[in-house]
Amino acid sequence: MTAKAEHISGDRYRVRIYFGADPATGKPIQRAKYFRAKGQRDANRLAAGVEAALREELDEAKAGRGTVAELVDLWVKHRAARDSPATVYRRQSILAAIKRDLGKIPVDKLRPLDIDQWYDHLRAENVGQGVTVKYRSESTIHHYHRVLHAILEQAYRWEMTDRKPGDRATAPKVRRKVQPWNVTPAAVVALINAAEPDLAVAVRVLAATGLRRGEMMALTWVDVNLDAGLLAVHKSLVGLPGGRLIVKSTKTDDPRIVEIDPTTVQVLADHRRRWEELMPGLAVDAYLFPNPLTPDRAGRTPRHPDWASQRWRALCAREGARIRLHDLRHFHLSTLIDLGVNVLEVAGRGGHARPSTTTDMYGRRSEGAGRRAALQIEAALSRGLEKEQS
Repeated sequence: MTAKAEHISGDRYRVRIYFGADPATGKPIQRAKYFRAKGQRDANRLAAGVEAALREELDEAKAGRGTVAELVDLWVKHRAARDSPATVYRRQSILAAIKRDLGKIPVDKLRPLDIDQWYDHLRAENVGQGVTVKYRSESTIHHYHRVLHAILEQAYRWEMTDRKPGDRATAPKVRRKVQPWNVTPAAVVALINAAEPDLAVAVRVLAATGLRRGEMMALTWVDVNLDAGLLAVHKSLVGLPGGRLIVKSTKTDDPRIVEIDPTTVQVLADHRRRWEELMPGLAVDAYLFPNPLTPDRAGRTPRHPDWASQRWRALCAREGARIRLHDLRHFHLSTLIDLGVNVLEVAGRGGHARPSTTTDMYGRRSEGAGRRAALQIEAALSRGLEKEQS
């Protein structure tokens, strides 16, 4: 049956054809082609040819569906201009595993069962070195799932398949690690006091602002307004294999302004003066944590982000503390929630795109909040008991 020529406006007309239904919503999938005609009669005469061309395009798209391996290569090229070098590097092993284990399967023939069996294989595969036996965690397998799901979603949008096997596969479950309650203000202060000068400043900044490690290491003095007590957070420093460093946008690509307290302002002012003595030629746009081992005496060469993590681990080992550097971010955000700070403000400080991310990750981490809830319930029950006895 010839498709109907639909009038859009003026001399513009449209022919639509339908081919199957969306497996997720059940809604019909359509494709349209627009053309110009002198009137409805002329449009009806041209409609058959337009429909034929449209179906030919659809057939060509289906014929070019190819294998999963070919799809992965297409997807990598599609993402090349959007993803940072760090993201591309971290994803390499996942893409290699997809091509190795699923690559020969035609995209349109990939089943949810194939994907679930692949997840089982990833769980059972020994990825240790030498005699060391090591298996992937469920969190790691979830990363594999997210990448494969994104690739298959793109294939659906490209009309390389009419199905969504990634949606029907069994997604690996990720259990969030609970914020350790030993990250208390006293523990943080004790570690700051025991740290070397630069590390002490870094720890103070992380605990007082909730910045991510890369965001802190990317800060330059141009980003710091000590008079107003503000930090401009709009980039992140990432280390790649071989010691290469790149500066990229923040995790959510949204710049933000973070207020800092007077004590942290003074700590940063003292830190600046100390580095001006160490590097008399320190530039106005120098990094807060410049690399002193390079010929650059203007401070425009940053330290590797791993510097903070390695020194922190050594400090915690020496002091007998079991706290990750990233736990300082958890400490900051969960403490604010515990103190009753508006969740929108907490999300803004943490650089979360959605407040729900903040509440999901940190809303139930606070020991103090849970204790207060228990006491409030106790008080309510006590009042009920008093009324019952009176």
